[in-house]
Amino acid sequence: MSSAEMLLVRRLQKSANRDETKELIEVLDSLVPRITKARRHRSSLKSGRSLTQLLSDLRCRIEKLLSIPQSVDDVQISDLLIKRGILEAQKPIIVIDFNSLKILSLSSGAREWFRSMPFAGPMGQNLLHFSPHSHRNAVHQLLHKSKSTEAKSERSDGSTCKEPPAKERIITMYHFHKSSLRYCQCALEEVCNVQGQHSFLFFQSCEEQQTSTTSNRPGGFEDFSGVYSFDFFSSTHLPWDQRPCFASSSSLPFIFSGWRAIWEDPRNIAELKEHYKSDSVDAKMNMANRLQLSCSLSKSLTGDGHRCLVKFRMNLPSLKGSMTAGWREDCEIELNGIPKYLGGGRYISVVTHAESDANKLIFTEFHLKEEHQKLVCFASYHTQMKQMHVIVHGQTYLEANREWRETRFVAQAV
Repeated sequence: MSSAEMLLVRRLQKSANRDETKELIEVLDSLVPRITKARRHRSSLKSGRSLTQLLSDLRCRIEKLLSIPQSVDDVQISDLLIKRGILEAQKPIIVIDFNSLKILSLSSGAREWFRSMPFAGPMGQNLLHFSPHSHRNAVHQLLHKSKSTEAKSERSDGSTCKEPPAKERIITMYHFHKSSLRYCQCALEEVCNVQGQHSFLFFQSCEEQQTSTTSNRPGGFEDFSGVYSFDFFSSTHLPWDQRPCFASSSSLPFIFSGWRAIWEDPRNIAELKEHYKSDSVDAKMNMANRLQLSCSLSKSLTGDGHRCLVKFRMNLPSLKGSMTAGWREDCEIELNGIPKYLGGGRYISVVTHAESDANKLIFTEFHLKEEHQKLVCFASYHTQMKQMHVIVHGQTYLEANREWRETRFVAQAV
């Protein structure tokens, strides 16, 4: 390479270096905040600084950054911000009271389950009222086990979390869909207890069971109208049972509520005892087997669902004709979920299940009472009606055993 060529290469290298240096200075000028006061002079930089001033500001900036401690401080997040994050989450999350199991808050994903709920809630309601009766004891036991200290991971905020065993992870919940209920299989991913006060239930997924809608069923519910007689042997309690384990709710399924009125009438008691001359179990069994009810189902006058008119009597035609002079009307209930006032600050809401078909009518009734200007569910029953029988399932919580005990009323078609 000749001397002239070498000189040209050097010039090109210097020009490239100057361009690179100029580009770097322009980037620094845009990143480094101006600290020193710029003097009046011609400058090629947008900030109006000279190169010396830019380097001085860069040195001050680096010294300031180096003076900041390297450790990362915990950022305090307000409870309101945490609550907002939970409420807006699409993942199904339910927050319940650690002891009462009342729902305190829900995420956006979980609120979808209750969007068509016919009464106020689900905040303030017991979680177990939104699970089928046959699953309640398992759900209650699962939540109770989460309080134990075994197999838990403790976090820095004092909360303890536990992943349910695989065989206990799937629980069934109710989904309110328009004017009916649907079953949903939910995978419970984790249960976190915070300071012994709140429990966070994190659900992984929920899958609704495929059912036919009630609107596609020919003939409606009218085929289930009929007369039924109480089945003493298949039932767990008598309609007038006043034992503490059952009478604590002071509520009966609306289909059987009229029978307690018969027992509470002093004139009926006197006449029945005079005939049977005994307070034995056999006498009460005979009394119970004489109880009859009449269910008449028809289309609602509003065109929204169906209604059920219930009548009752004590069937003693050969002995006490005065007691069978006619049916005593008890109540008429709409099966569309709209709460009906029963008196004494109490209401009832009856919602049919989407799995009802031509062979069975299924509905859940929620018994509500007024508390702080809000309707709170204190009891619920699951009823299945067929042309041959009526079966009502309920649950009573036994504090001593820490478990839910089944209550069952059965009536056979006459």
